[in-house]
Amino acid sequence: MAHNTSSAPQIFPHAPISERTRPAASPFELTVLCIAILGMIGIPWPSHALDGQGEAREPLDLSSLNIRLSSKAIRPPDDLVKKVVVLQGIRVARPLTGDPTRAAILEDDTRRRVLVLSAPQDSADEQILAYVLDDLDLEDQLPQLTACSNRRQCATDRTPGVGGLGCVAFCLVETLRK
Repeated sequence: MAHNTSSAPQIFPHAPISERTRPAASPFELTVLCIAILGMIGIPWPSHALDGQGEAREPLDLSSLNIRLSSKAIRPPDDLVKKVVVLQGIRVARPLTGDPTRAAILEDDTRRRVLVLSAPQDSADEQILAYVLDDLDLEDQLPQLTACSNRRQCATDRTPGVGGLGCVAFCLVETLRK
């Protein structure tokens, strides 16, 4: 096997480092490489909508709230709850089949939780609680919410998912959109 004897160094995978001709990476290339690696391992980037205390947040868009239902009671941590509102005069029906809905979470498209509804466990005398997690004035909208729940017959609607607490959650979304 003949070797090239020219004065220019050859690039071979087995060549010693001193014979390689590629210069070290530029600062720009290193920066791009670091950003790509951080993106691949999932390091979060700072955002203009941060959830920390005292930091700027995007205004809440009540026009596109989503409802997540749970058959387990959910009580948010006290440090997240801004206020608790008792939904006086609103009753929910138990479904004919399956487990009743015990909690409804209202959140926006970015999963920013706005409110958690919590139904009474077994006693029909207990009131529904609304744990407000964002800046909402729910007390002023209770008459509209009560009227909607009466119109939709939430107290007697036993349809799984859309009856009972789900019915009240739909009314709440409808009320907040107005």
